[in-house]
Amino acid sequence: MEQWPHVKKETLKAQRFKSKSPYIPKRLYPLLLHINVYETCPRQYQFYKDYEFTGSRTGQVLFGTLVHETIEDIHRRILDNKKVTEKIIEEDFQNNYKGLISNGHRPLGVKPKEGALRHAITYFQNNKDLLDRVIETEIDVSVEKDDYIINGKVDLLLGKDDKLELLDFKSQRKPKTGDPVLKSINISCMCTHTY
Repeated sequence: MEQWPHVKKETLKAQRFKSKSPYIPKRLYPLLLHINVYETCPRQYQFYKDYEFTGSRTGQVLFGTLVHETIEDIHRRILDNKKVTEKIIEEDFQNNYKGLISNGHRPLGVKPKEGALRHAITYFQNNKDLLDRVIETEIDVSVEKDDYIINGKVDLLLGKDDKLELLDFKSQRKPKTGDPVLKSINISCMCTHTY
């Protein structure tokens, strides 16, 4: 070891090094997405999760994302004590749409775009009583277990009478009362949120 003359060879020989076992990262699971995809079709779940396939319904993704971001803007305005009107919602909607299109989404047709805006405005009109209970929006959640991690975002946290409510928004049509899908969703939510 001519390049390190200051190292004492005897000291180096006396050292005992143990190799560490390799670090194996824990599997990561989103709060509800995986459960919903798996319950719809286990093979589809395998394609998405194991083989990293992506969906082909870009219009539906844009529609849902656009509604979701516009509703989030409503909540942010409420939290910032800013005025919310249908005109402001429409402005936020148009800004969100332009941003999503500039990020590579394919444009929506006129009717779907109008429908998405109608969803956001209807949400505002039908939930004015709920909006004064908003505590936070888009909250990162993570629960670590021995061999996996569940993580995701809670869309909305509401509070009233020292009780908290967690909401997760979906942009598809609401199932009719008594639909077995509702029972399945409720069971999945209860199982996931017991963590």
